[in-house]
Amino acid sequence: MIRPYNQNDYNRICEIYNASKLDELRYEATPFKLLPLERDSKRRKALLESDLYVYEQGGIIGFTAVHDLEIRALFVCSRYRGMGVGEALLRWVVDRFPGDLCLYVACSNSPAIALYEKHGFRLTDTYLTEYNSEPVWAGKMVRQVR
Repeated sequence: MIRPYNQNDYNRICEIYNASKLDELRYEATPFKLLPLERDSKRRKALLESDLYVYEQGGIIGFTAVHDLEIRALFVCSRYRGMGVGEALLRWVVDRFPGDLCLYVACSNSPAIALYEKHGFRLTDTYLTEYNSEPVWAGKMVRQVR
């Protein structure tokens, strides 16, 4: 079941984020060090100013964050990956937020890119950004409504 986030979900959201964040960077040539969400003021602010939704199945196992048609986060607990949770969250967002959605993804994260492409997102730009003061190439993906 997908439902809106409430303040009681914050600790679990942080747990999932902290356990999953480095997975999105696992294909990078250089290893990254985790900056926990609780200490990452930039990403925490972006997340908490978004509309957050959690996926529950005997507890919270994933979440997504959307702000002004930008998907700012989509994280799934590692033991539930490959079971359709991320895809369900993505479909849920696409169905409920009409318009040209966009998201940002590490260019090396080919599994995530494949999922997004499967749902109509296309790479429109690449740029150099940073995570925890380390450089990383990212891509902007857009799903245009026709």
